[in-house]
Amino acid sequence: MTNSTLSVVDSTITLLNQGWVGISIGIVVAIAITIYTRRNPPLPNVIFQSRGQRLLDGDSALLPSDISVQYKGNNIPRVSLTQIIIWNNGRVSVRANDIETDDPIKFSFSEDTQILYAEVCKTSREINHSSVTLEQDNTNSLIYSFSFLDYKDGALIRIAHTGKNPFPSQTGTIIGAKNGIINSGYIDTETMREKFLGMVMLPVFFSLSTFACYKLIVDAITASTTLKISANSLFAAVFLFLSSVCVFAFRQNLISAKNLAPYELMPEEIKKRKK
Repeated sequence: MTNSTLSVVDSTITLLNQGWVGISIGIVVAIAITIYTRRNPPLPNVIFQSRGQRLLDGDSALLPSDISVQYKGNNIPRVSLTQIIIWNNGRVSVRANDIETDDPIKFSFSEDTQILYAEVCKTSREINHSSVTLEQDNTNSLIYSFSFLDYKDGALIRIAHTGKNPFPSQTGTIIGAKNGIINSGYIDTETMREKFLGMVMLPVFFSLSTFACYKLIVDAITASTTLKISANSLFAAVFLFLSSVCVFAFRQNLISAKNLAPYELMPEEIKKRKK
């Protein structure tokens, strides 16, 4: 190597060996990845989560034959309870006229299901005018309507019905939202812990992996002059691999918890269970 090349290498090593350089890079990258992972696309994004349970089963072999389940004087096979949280998780407001009139937001159970009653038991704001109505021709379906939904606006819907499967299917067309209404799984506050853990640990491990990468670069430049691979380089390589795996894992964790239902819309029994 020429003297000028060695001088450039030495200057680069001296710069990179200054602690503030690595710390600054780590902080900048950590801030950038945090902002990126928390950003929501500027599109309508109406999603829902559901929770269901069978309250009473008239067909159960555990019940004597002279015990029946009735609703308004009529025998019914069972009573199931379904709770649905639906909300706008996008930064763009959704208005009533954004819903295609020929394809409203609808939740449906199996064809042999009869909805006994349905109600909106919680709303983010009364001004949203959230409501549910049963379809006239289909006793197994209900339509959800509202005046508008801003970011995180929504409702908790409670439905009693006779279906075996307590989880409904959904249909509906929203102008600007190609995926329509998105099913985000079950109602559960466990994802709140996942979201918090991901928000804290993702920047930490990303910073560590960035620092390990920076150490590898320094050692690689040093090795180009000494023609030796130090033990520190091997350690940094292993550490970079492990921290990168952690970054990927916590990023996936954060993505899975991204569509978390607003806490104020959670059913009270779940809030009490998690305290």
